[in-house]
Amino acid sequence: MLEQCITSKGKINSLTLPRFCQIEERHVWNFFDGEKKKVVQMLTQCLNQLYLQPQLLRSQKTRIDLRVGDSGEWIDSIGIIESLWNRNTTPLKVADQYLERLPYKKNPDREYHFEDIRNIAITLCKYVQEFQSHLDVLDFFAAQMVLEDVRDYEWMFHYEVNQIIVASDYFCDRDEGHVAEQGEPYYNQEALVIDSAESTYENQISIMTQDLVNLKEAVVGLREVEAPDLKVVDMEATLESLVKDKRLNGTGESTIEDTQAFVRTIHELIGKTNLLDVTRDDVHFVIDDLLALPKDRKNPRNAKYFLDLTASEAIEINKVYQRPTIAVGTVANYISKCSGMYEWANKHTELSKNPFESLATGIEKNATKSDKERKLPFAIIDLNEIFSHDLFVLGKLGLSKAQIGRFDHQYWVPLICLFSSMRPNECCQLLIQNVEIIEGVLCFVLNVTNNNQSLKNRSAKRIIPVHKQLLALGFEDYLKSLDGDGQLFPELTFTKSSKFYGKVETWFRRHFSEKMDLSDKSQSFYSFRHTFIDFYAKNGGIEPIHRQLVGHLNGDVTNDTYGVKFGVEALKEEIDKVSYGDALNQVKPWA
Repeated sequence: MLEQCITSKGKINSLTLPRFCQIEERHVWNFFDGEKKKVVQMLTQCLNQLYLQPQLLRSQKTRIDLRVGDSGEWIDSIGIIESLWNRNTTPLKVADQYLERLPYKKNPDREYHFEDIRNIAITLCKYVQEFQSHLDVLDFFAAQMVLEDVRDYEWMFHYEVNQIIVASDYFCDRDEGHVAEQGEPYYNQEALVIDSAESTYENQISIMTQDLVNLKEAVVGLREVEAPDLKVVDMEATLESLVKDKRLNGTGESTIEDTQAFVRTIHELIGKTNLLDVTRDDVHFVIDDLLALPKDRKNPRNAKYFLDLTASEAIEINKVYQRPTIAVGTVANYISKCSGMYEWANKHTELSKNPFESLATGIEKNATKSDKERKLPFAIIDLNEIFSHDLFVLGKLGLSKAQIGRFDHQYWVPLICLFSSMRPNECCQLLIQNVEIIEGVLCFVLNVTNNNQSLKNRSAKRIIPVHKQLLALGFEDYLKSLDGDGQLFPELTFTKSSKFYGKVETWFRRHFSEKMDLSDKSQSFYSFRHTFIDFYAKNGGIEPIHRQLVGHLNGDVTNDTYGVKFGVEALKEEIDKVSYGDALNQVKPWA
């Protein structure tokens, strides 16, 4: 079969045929049938992708405009068009390279098999080359006509299959039945010896008859194979049904939006919308693409780099901009979301496979941990520097009483994360109703009570008693100062990209991360959480009760599934053990 072998530049550079001891005519038929189907599929997929993604058309239109001028320099088309054909080669070269790779000896009596394959390869390559040239100028009508020509292309028509071919046919005028005149192609009349031709006729008939028998057997075999039933499990339709199920089951809107975005991005990168067509190899390749996907590409602050670009275009242009890419953990999340959709589709559609199965776990285990997970804890000297800021030491929460509320989150969020192990957004998204008195103990209750709230996983849903240090700094007074049942930090607003954590992240980066060079030390706001965990690791080791506090599974399936959770009293006793010496002695209570 004619394989599209891709070089590092994504071009067609060679062809492949199954290896047999001796080439036969059936191989030519199989070659033609397989390669024609493949070319039709490739050209159809290219047109569909261009129709469905107007941004690609915009990009190609820009390339066309850039070609206008006197420089004479050719400017390549966009990637999807360039990938169709390597402009540095020709159909003849590709066909000849292919023939050189065939492991068969040339047999003078069967050399035409090679020439037939050569002709088919040249013809199909010329179609692809012509198709590409029309898309270079966005002539869709002409490109569609080429595609129709490929569909109609026949190597040998059925009437030819049943026709005995003899050499003398090519020395005679078939229409008139007379011997060609002197000087006509293929024939010198004076050199023609009729008796000699007749004497070899019998041998030629014998050879051709045997070829015909072999050819008919191959054709019959091909005709007996039923055409495949072209079924489609559409990605968008499947995703829409999945989303309806999730909403009925109470899944948060934020989680649903992530699922939609991740699934669409992955299938855009793969270039397939029929779930039945997606293979394990497609997933392997898309993981590499995801690792190169720019981080926060849809965030307004990155608009100058990636505005209105598709994922593929963003990856390509980021080779120039070198902006940060998404973390390995995020890549695993993309794959996990897709795997979940395929599992759902296996139960509710004709799909019976999941090419994403088990890969998310492998990504997290075998690759470098994500930026968030590999952040180091703060040292005591780091905590001392952070909590010596005027915000904590002088209580400068604002220039006037009316402005005090604007800065409450800056005071409380770092302290709560340090003394509770909460992830930044877990803390920032808290509602007043997420703080309850349970068994006489004031506690943070982490769960999802509205669409904008989200938790990382099942174990993140937990109860965390308020640490005694937070109570000493006036957390109960702060709680009483709030009205209604809204957010614990009303000044924090939700965005799709950063959720509730955006303002805190920006403030902390400007005042601490940049000034203290935290990135160079593999530290960030997440280090507050890791500092809490590190306390237990250094003081007797991390036990199941600590894992319950921080929202980690124990790593023991039986324990995680059937184990009894620790009560509030035990959790309160354990959390109050956390201490950072005198690193926070200078912090002034909230007022």
